[in-house]
Amino acid sequence: MTKGSFYHHFGGTPQFVAAFAARWRDWLVALLNAYDAEPDPRLELLCNSHLVAINGPEPAVRAWALVEPQLAAAVRDVDNVGLAMTTRLFGQILGDPDSALIPSVLAISVAVGLQQRMGAVEPARMTGLLIEVFPRLLGCRARVVAADYGPAVSIVELGPPPVARAAPPGPIEDLLFTPDQPRARPAIRQVSAVGRSGLTAEDFVDTGQQLLARQGYGAITVAEMCDALAVTKGSFHHHFSGMDAFVESMAQRRRNAVRRRLDHCAGIRDPGVRLDLMCRPLLSRPDPAAVAWQAWGWTNPTVARAVARDEEAEEALLTATLVELGNTPQAAATLAATTVALRVGLQQRRPPVPGHWRPRLAQTWTELVLEPARCGVP
Repeated sequence: MTKGSFYHHFGGTPQFVAAFAARWRDWLVALLNAYDAEPDPRLELLCNSHLVAINGPEPAVRAWALVEPQLAAAVRDVDNVGLAMTTRLFGQILGDPDSALIPSVLAISVAVGLQQRMGAVEPARMTGLLIEVFPRLLGCRARVVAADYGPAVSIVELGPPPVARAAPPGPIEDLLFTPDQPRARPAIRQVSAVGRSGLTAEDFVDTGQQLLARQGYGAITVAEMCDALAVTKGSFHHHFSGMDAFVESMAQRRRNAVRRRLDHCAGIRDPGVRLDLMCRPLLSRPDPAAVAWQAWGWTNPTVARAVARDEEAEEALLTATLVELGNTPQAAATLAATTVALRVGLQQRRPPVPGHWRPRLAQTWTELVLEPARCGVP
């Protein structure tokens, strides 16, 4: 097929992206609306867990949306419908619509995080991870079933909520995406004219990090960095053999930061205090550079390997900590995987979760999911 065939249907790439975004949005919204029409909450939950497992192109679409406004609008529409639908569903299961919003945000964030993690999660394992989360958030017993369309979560028995639930810290409108919320763009630090002749490789990595935070991974080019530093491309190639070597340097910078944080946590002898410290990123406003770095992994193998390695290190320490707190190794591994997924999912939300929501989300996750005896789930 020639390019002429493409231009027969589309005037250019923007028109193609608009058509793709509309098709993707309409398909998922129609599917969500069909599930929402199911009167039995048990069947609706089963269908929704299947939707998470068959993620298809969604992870790549979400990553692309960070640099493509038309896709960002489509993701926003899908997420608004999904949050409203999940909140209604959880309200039915809990028997209290007002207490359903926090569990809904947590469950959706875990699902998105499982899809966005660089380590591939097979549908059966993804469903198995979700089955650990739903009983703890909803106070129900559940199991994995083999439905016609694949593995899904089935509620075996509904029960009372596992703990008394406080009202959410704000209305659902706090969490809905609107098109008029601009993304903050931190200024790029300028290197002084005196220091330009003595630029180091670290100066280029610093600039790359700033461009990543400000404009996303599409801005990480030799030309953009050299323009920001007011130097020629020869200066870049004096330090790096090419972009692959530069990206590896960025990955090493991030790896060192993750290692320092995890080493600090590992040095804390009390596992309860260590767990609280490891969950602290759930309370933090996402770093735009970290969000863009995670998304870049869907198109850059070096970044993908780096992100996967950092996530595995975080998950390993969480698993060891949860074992020390009395979980079985299998349960600890599952809870660690879903906690990392929650961090990734919250990190990918656009706009970020409001600051006054984050402490309640972290507290609820710790109380309901990470404390093994809370819901009677081993």
